[in-house]
Parts: sequence; structure tokens; C-alpha cells
Amino acid sequence: MVYYETHGRMTRNGRRPGHGCPAGIQIGKEIGLHMNHQLFCRTARFRHAAGALLAAVLLAVLPVIAQGDGAEISVMEDITGKAEVVLAEVAVLKLNLRLDDGREITVRRDGRINGRGKSDDREGSEPYYWGMVGYAVVANDETLITEQLAAELPWTIATWEQGDSGWEQTGSIVHKTAVLVIGQELEKVKDGMYGGYLHVLTLDRNRTCWIDVRCFATAPYWLYNPERSVKYGASMAVYKPASGSLPLEPEGSGTARPEQGTSVLIPGKNAWNPELPDKSHTVPGITVGSGDGEEEAEKLVFNEADLSLIY
Repeated sequence: MVYYETHGRMTRNGRRPGHGCPAGIQIGKEIGLHMNHQLFCRTARFRHAAGALLAAVLLAVLPVIAQGDGAEISVMEDITGKAEVVLAEVAVLKLNLRLDDGREITVRRDGRINGRGKSDDREGSEPYYWGMVGYAVVANDETLITEQLAAELPWTIATWEQGDSGWEQTGSIVHKTAVLVIGQELEKVKDGMYGGYLHVLTLDRNRTCWIDVRCFATAPYWLYNPERSVKYGASMAVYKPASGSLPLEPEGSGTARPEQGTSVLIPGKNAWNPELPDKSHTVPGITVGSGDGEEEAEKLVFNEADLSLIY
């Protein structure tokens, strides 16, 4: 005798009226669906794990080959961005993460959007960083030049927490750390500029913290050539004379002879923006130790071909 299931009860009628099927077959189907669901879940987890591993490998390898022409750099920036988006999406799923206001996170990345609290429209409205993948970087400020010169690599960025008496420093993360913005508390400081803090998830350790918005960049500018990187923020380079043109003093009053291999801090346009002496010298930099053996820093303007970004 074969039993059949009909809305929770078993019968002995050959089939359920119209569309009945043997209970064993029905159970078999359900088991099959369950197995397919488990397989799908495992496959999804595998895809995410594989994607995260591939992203990590790409992010480790790309900086080694970052110095190239414009087309190569553009491709590397695109690959880097996609890898970091994968890491962010995996972290969101793994941690069941949501934005601070409770909304679901739609991970995005766009290096064309202004970072550091600068508005993107003519009205000067507050920048919208929610769900954006970017980077924690040293602030682009002239007061930090001396600190950056004195600091050993890697540079670090302060992390913050809001306490009873205001924002208090709690620790630090490394310069160039990829982050996902999950919240922001900004206020207008002047036309087109906002100050405040961003709540971020670090993509290397899946750690949440707050950073100063002035320390948030939307593009990996250290992958760019030196002349372009100046517009975005501070970086370190090494002097390798190749142009046949010596570095010039900012006023154009003389030349300098740094030793080959001298480290050069490129402070960034907002931190130090001297008048360029000519069209062939376009990168302002500060040597860490001058060519005559002294350890004093020297402000010079370099030919881009003589500098290779290292950090």
C-alpha cells in the first residue's frame, strides 16, 4: 500500500485529486531542494571567500607594479578598486553590517568624488560618503609637514571616539588603509568645506573606528605619477636623476644636487604650493637629508621624471 500526503494527512487513494503525488516523491523533492539550497549557500560562501582571497592577492601585488604609464596606472586603479569593493561586500555579509542609520549598505567606489570633506556641487552641499570605499590617509595640511618628515614609515592616522567632553583620540590606523564608510557626522566649516568625523570599517581587519574627514581620500593617489599625486595628498618618493635637469629652489634662484636615492616628501598641493619656476619642474618636494651630507630638510621643485613614488 502506498500512502500519499494531502494537506497534512495521509490517504490511501492512488493520487490526490488533480495534482497529488506520492509522499515519498514529495519528501524526495523537498530533500533535493534543501540539498540544492545548502549547495548554493556553500557555493556562495566559496565565491565570497575566493573573491576575498583574490582581492587580497591583488592588493598585495599591485603596489609592486604601480609605477607605469597613464594607461597602466588607470588599469591598476580599476583593478584595485574592484578588489576592495569585493572585500567590502564580503565584510558586509559576514558581519551582517548596516549603515549607522539602519539602512542596508550599497557598496560603491568613485575616485572622481572629492574626499577630505570637500563638497562636490556648486551649492556646497554636504558630501555623501555613506557606503563608499576609500582610504584613510594623512591629512593634507601644512602644519603636518614637519610631523611627516620626522615620522618613520608607515605613517599613521588617529582614530577617534565621541566622549562626554567631545571627540577623544583612541588609537591609530596605518596610512593608506582601505575603509568602508558606514556613518558620518559632518558640519560646514566654510563654503564648500565640511569638518567632522567618518565612521568606517577597515577592510584589512574588519575593525570599526572613527577618522577625521580630512583624512579620507576617495582615490589611491599613490598609484599616480608624482605630478598628479600632488593634487590629492602627501606621499614619499625617492630621487633618481633621469631628466638631466637638477632640482630648483622654489624661487628659481638656484639649483641643488641631492644624492641619488635621497628620500623626498611630496607634501601635496594644499600643504605646500610654491610658485613653479618653469614648466619642466612641476613637483614640489622636501628632501629628507640634503646632498652635502647634512640632515636638514631642503625645499625644492623637481622634474617629475626624477622621482619615483615609494609610499
